Amino acid sequence: MLIDEIAERIEKDKLLHFTFSMIAMRLLLAVVSKSFFSCLLTAIIVLSVGFLKELYDKKRGQKFDKNDLIADLLGVLFGLI
Repeated sequence: MLIDEIAERIEKDKLLHFTFSMIAMRLLLAVVSKSFFSCLLTAIIVLSVGFLKELYDKKRGQKFDKNDLIADLLGVLFGLI
């Protein structure tokens, strides 16, 4: 099945970044107003957490992965829907 093939190609780490960002957006948006400013500020906070996580990984000697940030961004966008 096509969905299974796609799921097998997605790295677990990217899926975790996407899922965390999407859930964080949904949870934070549930407690703040739905104004443009609130949505923007919430997105910035969630993306900042992802960015800080990548900086932490780099400090520990791991790779700073831009694709993780893309997964975070996609999670934020899906969380806004």
